[in-house]
Amino acid sequence: MKKKRWDAFPSRESIPKFIRVMKLMSFFLLAGFLEVSANVYSQQANIHLSMHDVRLDEVIKEIQKQTEYTFFYSPDDVTDVIISKVELEKASIESTLDQCLKGTNLDYEIVHKAVVLKKGKEPVVELPDIPTLQQPLKKEISGTIKDPNGFPLPGVTVIVKGSTIGTITDNDGKFKLSAPADAKTLVFSFVGMKTQEIKVGTQTAINVVLTEEFIGIEEVVAIGYGVA
Repeated sequence: MKKKRWDAFPSRESIPKFIRVMKLMSFFLLAGFLEVSANVYSQQANIHLSMHDVRLDEVIKEIQKQTEYTFFYSPDDVTDVIISKVELEKASIESTLDQCLKGTNLDYEIVHKAVVLKKGKEPVVELPDIPTLQQPLKKEISGTIKDPNGFPLPGVTVIVKGSTIGTITDNDGKFKLSAPADAKTLVFSFVGMKTQEIKVGTQTAINVVLTEEFIGIEEVVAIGYGVA
C-alpha cells in the first residue's frame, strides 16, 4: 500500500498569500495591544492636581508634566478658559479632563497617548417668534384707453384717487396698475381730453374712452397790444 506524502511547508505558489496573511495578523495584534495598553495607561495615570483660578493652558501643562500625554489644541480655543477649582488625587486622564472641561464647551478625544481638544457644538438658541409685518393687500388693475375714434391713447395718466399711486399708458394705450385692495376710484387724464373718474369696485379690467375737451368762445380772453 502506497502512503500519501504531506509536505511540511507550503508550496511556492502559496508563499505570497501566506506572507500577506501573517502581515495582517501582525497588524491586528499590534493594534489590539496598543489599544489595550492605552486604556490601561489612561486608568493608571494617577494625576494629582490642586489648582484654583488658573487658565486651562496652565492646567494642561501640569497634566503633561505628570503624564506622557501630549495635548493638541488651537490656542484660541483655550486662551480665555479659566478653571475656578480642580482638586484631584490619583485620577485617570478621563476623570481629569471631565472635571477640567466641564462647562467650557470643549470636547476631548484620546488617541493612544495624545489628547485632542476641540470645540463642541454651540447650543442652539431658539429666538422668540417675531410677528411679521403684514403687507398691505393689493390688486392688479389693467385696461386700455382710447379716443372717440377707437385709436389708443399713449401717455394717459392713471392715478388712484387721493394717492400718489399711478402709471401711464404705453404706445398701445394699455396700462397695468398695482393698486391697494381698498382703492375706490381711478382718475384718467390727458391733455386735450376730459378727465374721467371711474369707480373700481370689484373690477380688475377697466377700459375707458376719453372725449375731447372743447373750449367755449366765452373762455377765450383776447389781449390787444397797441403801438405808440
